Amino acid sequence: MIIKIRCRISSVVLILIILSALVHFSCQSTPPSPPRGAGSTEARPSSPPPAEGLVEEIRGLTASGSLPSMLQALELIRSRNLSGTEFGRVMTGVNIFLIRLVYPDSPATLPVADLPQTHSYSRIIREAERGVYIRPPANSTDFFEYILPFLAINNQTGPILPDVIRDLTKAAELQPNSALPPFFQGIVHERAGRFAQAEAAYRRAYGLI
Repeated sequence: MIIKIRCRISSVVLILIILSALVHFSCQSTPPSPPRGAGSTEARPSSPPPAEGLVEEIRGLTASGSLPSMLQALELIRSRNLSGTEFGRVMTGVNIFLIRLVYPDSPATLPVADLPQTHSYSRIIREAERGVYIRPPANSTDFFEYILPFLAINNQTGPILPDVIRDLTKAAELQPNSALPPFFQGIVHERAGRFAQAEAAYRRAYGLI
């Protein structure tokens, strides 16, 4: 019975990735940005901050968890000349890390990550790559502060703390139409041996792509 459930789970995840990749082929790939080492400190010309509406559009596309939407966010950053701004660098890095985590087989051409050293998202990602889970500040309403720490869980093989499910539940409340919280919840449930719950979570994620 467990083997059958695990097979269904794998099939759902595979379908999710394949469908998103197929949609991607109908879109133009994001051209790579000029290489700059992560954390580089070279002088950059000052740029005016992006309009609030554009900021929210890029954040919303990224939060959706859909591969075409995240690629569209990267294209907006490039086409609106935001690649050199702190916001553009941060959201480029966030999209790159999420795409590599959720869609590791995507053929999309991604720009080079150049995260600002002092931004809170940069710290979360750096610590997550070391396997350190950074919980969001108390009363945070920032969706990405609940989602990005999961990168640490994906790199671990040991037990998953109960805080992770709570954080993903909060993320789902903040962005009900995002496929990322249920997809990550599915990974947590699967690793914990809760295969029926994992399958249900994967199906919710698939329905939001």
